[in-house]
Amino acid sequence: MSSVSEMTIVGVVFFITYLIPLLAIISLWSMKLISSLHMPFIADRKRPLILVILLYTMLIVKVFKRSNFYELNTFFLGATLALLIVYMVLFFNKKISLHMLGLGGLLGFFINISMYQHENYLKLIVVLLLLSGLVASARLVLKAHTTNEVVLGFFIGLFSQFIFLLL
Repeated sequence: MSSVSEMTIVGVVFFITYLIPLLAIISLWSMKLISSLHMPFIADRKRPLILVILLYTMLIVKVFKRSNFYELNTFFLGATLALLIVYMVLFFNKKISLHMLGLGGLLGFFINISMYQHENYLKLIVVLLLLSGLVASARLVLKAHTTNEVVLGFFIGLFSQFIFLLL
């Protein structure tokens, strides 16, 4: 694949995974459909999660299925599964740390890549583990989440990546 095609995919991924969700959350907040940009309440999280799940699904179907990015495809499949689990948990009046979900997913992704490509990403994996500990501590100190919400987020993100390694 040419560098122009790769840069186009990077641009599309950035737009779909960062810019659209950011603008949507700001719009929801300005329309008073969510109470805060921090989304502390369960009701605040439902609309943004559905949007991101739909965007990730579109990315998988329209971009990665047509390209040679097997690893990114499986990453977004795992991330979408993790977000679906978090969304379902909201209906039981429980919230899960999305920060830790993302870090657990990223860690799982690099463990998968390390095994799939037979590359050594040990330093990056250690850094991600340390970063996960720092973020988990911060979420607890800020009282943004309980210990269970932080731990569940991390392990849902981590294990959702391993499921698609088996396919």
